[in-house]
Amino acid sequence: MKIIILTIFLIYLSHFGQCIVDPAQKLVISDVLNKLYNIDPNSDPCNSPYTSCQIDIITGFQVVTEVNLFNYSSSEGNIYTINQDFTQLVNLTAISLRDAIEFNSSFYNNMNKLAQLEYLSVAQISIPISGNVTLPTSLKQVIIENISVQLDKGWFESRVEEFIIFSPLVGFNIPNKLSYVNSFLKTLVIPITYYSKLPINIPQYLPNVEEMVLNIYNDLNQSDYKNISISSNGVFKKLTYLHIEFINDITPQTILLDQLLLNSPVLEIFKIQGDGYGINPSIGFNDFTHIKGENNLYLELNYFSSSFFKQCNGYCFKFPKNSKFYSYQSSFPFGNIDLRNLSSFEVYQNYYEQSLPNIDNVSNNLKIRIERSIVVGDIPESYCNIFIFDLSSNQLNGTVPSCILCIGFKEARFVLPNPFSNFNASSEPYCPGFVVDQNYTNLVTTDGEGQMIVTGKNLGWGNYYNIISIIPNEKLSIIIERGIGKNIQKTITFQNNQTYTFNYSYIPPTIKQYSIIEIFDSKFFTLNGTGFNYQGENNVTINGTPITFTNAIGRSFYDDMIGFPFSQFPNLVLESKFTVSIDVAGQVSNQVTFYYFPSINITEENLVLNNTGGSIDITGSFITNNSSLISVSINGTNCLLKSYTNSKFTISYPQLEVGDDYVLTLFVGGYALKLPVTYIQGPTPSPTQTSTPTSTPTLTPTLTPTQSQTPTPTSEPNDDASLSSNLSIPSCLLITLLIIQQLV
Repeated sequence: MKIIILTIFLIYLSHFGQCIVDPAQKLVISDVLNKLYNIDPNSDPCNSPYTSCQIDIITGFQVVTEVNLFNYSSSEGNIYTINQDFTQLVNLTAISLRDAIEFNSSFYNNMNKLAQLEYLSVAQISIPISGNVTLPTSLKQVIIENISVQLDKGWFESRVEEFIIFSPLVGFNIPNKLSYVNSFLKTLVIPITYYSKLPINIPQYLPNVEEMVLNIYNDLNQSDYKNISISSNGVFKKLTYLHIEFINDITPQTILLDQLLLNSPVLEIFKIQGDGYGINPSIGFNDFTHIKGENNLYLELNYFSSSFFKQCNGYCFKFPKNSKFYSYQSSFPFGNIDLRNLSSFEVYQNYYEQSLPNIDNVSNNLKIRIERSIVVGDIPESYCNIFIFDLSSNQLNGTVPSCILCIGFKEARFVLPNPFSNFNASSEPYCPGFVVDQNYTNLVTTDGEGQMIVTGKNLGWGNYYNIISIIPNEKLSIIIERGIGKNIQKTITFQNNQTYTFNYSYIPPTIKQYSIIEIFDSKFFTLNGTGFNYQGENNVTINGTPITFTNAIGRSFYDDMIGFPFSQFPNLVLESKFTVSIDVAGQVSNQVTFYYFPSINITEENLVLNNTGGSIDITGSFITNNSSLISVSINGTNCLLKSYTNSKFTISYPQLEVGDDYVLTLFVGGYALKLPVTYIQGPTPSPTQTSTPTSTPTLTPTLTPTQSQTPTPTSEPNDDASLSSNLSIPSCLLITLLIIQQLV
C-alpha cells in the first residue's frame, strides 16, 4: 500500500511540477484577486503580492495564511465589497483590508470558523452586522478604521488582547452595558460620540485593561448636541496609560469624565489633547493622589484650552509625589498647577501672559522648563535654589538674580534670549554677592569619603570634581580625600570661578570593638572603629606594648578595620582583661578595656526575622557564660537578652520594616561578631544552618563577581522557520518528499 501511495505522489509531482493551492481556497482567493486586480483566475494566487501561503503538511496543498488587499480605485469613490466566502480560507492567520474594501455581513456572522485567525484589520464596516457575532478564540488584535454600524457585546466578549476603533461615522454605536467579564483585553482604543459613549460598567467587565485611548468626537455641528458626561461605576485597577483626544473641536462640547475613570491606582501616563475636557464642578479638580508608590504619573496637555482652568477651585490637579507635568500650546495660569509634588514642570508655547511660577515651597530637585511662552517680569532669587531650569525664548523683561550674574552669558544660555534689564548675550561674570559661611564642617573622616558641608550664597549649581550640590548656590558638600592629621588647608575653585581656602582636620581615632577573623587562610586580630590611617601603618598600644597594625583595609559593617597577624599576637589568658589605644598622626584615642576570647562563632550564616518582632534562638560557640559581658543589637537597636549559655542565646528582637540591609551585632566583652539579617513579612522561618560550622568567622573578600547562570533557551511551539508564499519547485519537492517519507 505504501508503494502505491509513493507512486501516486511521484506521478503527481511529475505532472504538475509544483505544489498546488488547495482547490476550495483557490476558488475563493482567485476570484477576489481577479475582480480587484484583474489577475488571471487560473494563475497561482500564492504568487501574488497580496497573499502569503504555506504548505499544509497534512494535505500537501498550499494554503492561504495572510491576505493584504487594497482598492486602487478608491480615489474614484468605488467601494468593493467582498462577497466571496472567506471562511473557506480556514488557515488564515492575518487579514488586512485597506482603502475602500469591506466584508459583507456574512463574513462577520461566520468569522468564528476561522480558527487560526490572529490579526484582523479592516478599512471600514458600513454594512449592518447581526447581534450575535462570535469572534474566533485565536483572534488577538482587531483594528477598524471607519465604522458606521452598531457593534454588539460579542466584540467585547472575546479573547482579543488589542481592540482598536479609529473613526466613527453616523450610525456607529456600542453597548451601554457589558455582561461578560473579559480578562484578555489589554489595549482599548475607542471613539466616543454624543450617541455612543463608554459602557458604564466597563471597568468591571474589562478588568485587565492596561492602555486606553478615548478619541472623543465633540463637534458634529448638530443643533441638538449638548455637553456630555462619561460616567462609570467602577475603577480600572490595572490601567497604566490613558490618552484622551478631542477630535473636531472647533466649537466643542464640554466632556465631563467621572473621577472614577481616573482613579486607577497604578496610572502612570495621562495625556489630554484638544479642547473639551471638563471638570466636575462638585469637585473642582482632578485628584491623582490615590496613585500608589512614587514616580507614577506623567500628565501631558497638548493644544489644551484655558477654559478648563477657569472651572477649577484653585489647583486643577493634585499629584502624587515625583510626578511630571508637560504641556504644549496650552494656555493656562501657572497658579492652577500645584508644583509641590512635581519632579518636572515643562511648558512650551503657553500664551497666557503671566510671571514665572512661585517655587518657594517646591523641592530643589524640581526641573523647570518654560520656553516660547508669554512670561514676563523677573527671575526670582528662589530659582537659584533649583538644580535645572530653562527659561529661554520668553519675554522676561525684568532682572536676573545674582546667581545668573555670577556665571555670565556663556554659562547662562538657558535664560537667553530674553529682554532682561540687567543681563544680555554679552554679560561677563560678575559676582560681588559670593559668600562662604564660617560655620562649615571642619572635621572629616579618614577614609576618603569625608565631607565638608559648606553653606553660603552663589556657590554654584553643578556637581563637579569632589563637589556635590545639596541646595544649589546655598549648600554643598566638598569630598575630602583620604588622609590623617589636623589643621589642613584646601583651596576650592567654585563653578562661578570664585576661590576660597578651607581649614579642616581629620577626626581623631576611636576604637569600638575587636574580632579574630580569617582572611585568605590567615588569621588576624582586628580592631574596628573610626579615624584609622588608610595610607600607612597604625600605631596600636595593647597592655602598654606598642604594636604596628596594617593600614586600614576598608570598612567592615560601616567601620574602619585594621589587622595584625594572630600568630604574632601577645599571649593572653582566656577571658582576661586587656587595654587598647591607637595613635594616628598624633591624635590618640581613648584607652578601652576588652576581655580576651580567641574565637566567637554563630552557627547561622544569616538570620531571617519577622517584621512584627519576636524572639529567636541563636546557636554557636560563645566560650563564656558571663552574661554581664554580653549585649546584642540590630542596626544599633538593642535586643533583650532572654537567656545565654556558651552554645545558645535567646533574644527578643525589635519590630522593623521589611528589608535585607540589617546587621545583628553580638558583643562579648568587646569581641564583636556581626551577622546579616533580613526582615520579612510573615512568620519567622527557621535559621539557615551552615553545612560545616567553623571555629572562627570567615571574612573572604570576593575577587570576582559571581557569574549569573543563563537559562537554557527553550524553543517555542512554532519556532520552525515559516515557509515562503512563493515556494520554488525544489522547495516544494523537498516538502512533499518529507511527507512521502512519513507515509513510507
